[in-house]
Amino acid sequence: MLAGAELPASMKNGWLQSDIPELADSEADARMQLLLESMKVMLEGIADSYSAHVALKEQLK
Repeated sequence: MLAGAELPASMKNGWLQSDIPELADSEADARMQLLLESMKVMLEGIADSYSAHVALKEQLK
């Protein structure tokens, strides 16, 4: 459980997928957003360091 919510994620063929839930609790939602932004920054750093092997593509529904 992450920031008071389940964060289902899967990885297949090098793709990481997660459906981000909307949280009714604004405090939990703020924690979730902070954690997701931190994850994004870390993944961008990895992509910068290993650009020949790693690319980020963000897909919003």
